[in-house]
Amino acid sequence: KYIVSILMLLCVIEVSACDICGCSTSASYFGIFPNVRKHFVGTRYQYNRYHSIHPADNTFGDDYFQTFEIWTRLVLHKNIQFFAVLPFQNTLRNESEELINVRGLGDASMKVNYILLDQGRMVDQNWKHFIQAGMGIKIPTGLSDLKQNKHTLPNAIQLGSGSTDYLLNALYILRYKKAGLYLDLNYTFNTANSEKYQRGNSINTSSKLFYWFQFKTMSIVPSFGIDFEQSAVDLQNQKEVEYTGRTSVLGNLGANLFFNRFS
Repeated sequence: KYIVSILMLLCVIEVSACDICGCSTSASYFGIFPNVRKHFVGTRYQYNRYHSIHPADNTFGDDYFQTFEIWTRLVLHKNIQFFAVLPFQNTLRNESEELINVRGLGDASMKVNYILLDQGRMVDQNWKHFIQAGMGIKIPTGLSDLKQNKHTLPNAIQLGSGSTDYLLNALYILRYKKAGLYLDLNYTFNTANSEKYQRGNSINTSSKLFYWFQFKTMSIVPSFGIDFEQSAVDLQNQKEVEYTGRTSVLGNLGANLFFNRFS
């Protein structure tokens, strides 16, 4: 019997990337959680650090991204669920002895998902399948025109994109007894903001193998897998922006702990 969860996901990743790419590891995945037909509210925290080297003038830069999110799931109907995420950003850039720090509300997002298949109550209880898919919208609640010393800050470290973007997602879970496979797919259609800047469309996928250990009122679910993330190049006035666009293949390793009503 599964328990209602409040999911807190801690993600620490270090990669090297161009300092103006706007690279960031996605925090949009749902993650492994029990009781898919119950409400929940929770928090997530993500920290990313990027170290960039500029060979032309032998300089370097460091970017530090922190994101704290409040997110929730509301069950509107037995097969319809509403998700909302409200992020708060704290970004620090240290480049060529110049320090830039921005903090505040990021871009909020909302999704409505439909449960296409839930065979958790099959006659054969050894096998369980769950498929959920939906769509949503990201709204420009974060500032996208922040300035320092009368200069507009680079797009990569603005709190928001300044654009209204559209989201597609799908989630599949296959479980045999206590072992399982988790697949999460997200696609974002980005639009141009008021400055005619348009971030590239992106696809983010996450796959995990997990095993469920049950200890009376507590459950531990370790997992490992691979994330694939790709973004197209950004556009400024319909022209490609140099050094934008990315492809990332990342390993993931972690565990979820469930205790009573908490996760």
